[in-house]
Amino acid sequence: MEMHKKIRDISSKKLTCIIPAYNEHDNLELSISRVEKKLASFSKNYEIIIVDDGSTDGTHAYLREVTRTSLHIKSIHFSRNFGKEYALSAGIDYATGDVCFIIDADLQNPIDLFDRFVEEWSFGLDMVYGYKSSRPDEGWLKVFLTKIYYLIFKAYNPKIHINAQDFRLMDKVVIKQLQLFREKSRFMKGLFSWVGFNVKGIPFQMEPRLHGKTKFNFKRLLKLALDGLFSFSPNVLSSVSVLGLLVAFLSFIWGWVLFIERIFFGVDIPGFATLAVGMFFLGGVQLFSLGVIGEYISRIFNETKNRPLYIISEKYNLNDL
Repeated sequence: MEMHKKIRDISSKKLTCIIPAYNEHDNLELSISRVEKKLASFSKNYEIIIVDDGSTDGTHAYLREVTRTSLHIKSIHFSRNFGKEYALSAGIDYATGDVCFIIDADLQNPIDLFDRFVEEWSFGLDMVYGYKSSRPDEGWLKVFLTKIYYLIFKAYNPKIHINAQDFRLMDKVVIKQLQLFREKSRFMKGLFSWVGFNVKGIPFQMEPRLHGKTKFNFKRLLKLALDGLFSFSPNVLSSVSVLGLLVAFLSFIWGWVLFIERIFFGVDIPGFATLAVGMFFLGGVQLFSLGVIGEYISRIFNETKNRPLYIISEKYNLNDL
């Protein structure tokens, strides 16, 4: 979709900025200050929603005080740590702006890129997101595994952009649709791409973290990756069926090869070795297939329990939904 002139004016719009935070007490003062200054340069009507994801480092106490000094700043506090995907979901649920921004509290997302986001939005785009142009701060193993994961994910979900981040701008039409989603296995990057609309990605470089360290260890990243893979396509099950069919076909061919060698060439067939290899191989395929089925069943189980996505213990400057 090619656009030649601005069709929207952000100065007349209400803006929302969602900041998920987990143990980010040392970063919040500066990040809130920068976000507030940037939003005020766009419009006088804005709100900043910080979602405290069960922090234990004084984040809650700081937000309680800062929300008393400004009605522009609002906060949601979870009863425990639910995870970033749920913190983003809570912020989206409570967002009331015509335009919504998402930025991390660790100051690694370059806030000046908001200017580019707004420019693209003014030309008619409904969502503009940032994606990492490179990963110089990450180890080679993590970079390699990330590339492999996204290649697999794109095979089932071609719309998602490799290295896309939660750092983005969304128009109200996108927010309204995202507020309808109540599924329990949350992979927000997948949901952002699934809704469609007019979208564009902007490359950027991550800035150094000023305080603290990332909360995404290998276990959290693995869970997020599996949620994304199994929550957005049933085709993984189809792949397992194809794998089973391929193994059966290869076994059939191998059986005929052994039969021909024995009948026509008199070759002795090694019994135990052939049997053991075949058993271990087929056993591995079966266990892998059961594991894939189990991943889907566990997600079905979580959906049927119909628990809330998150539990809010307190909130400040926000009304009930």
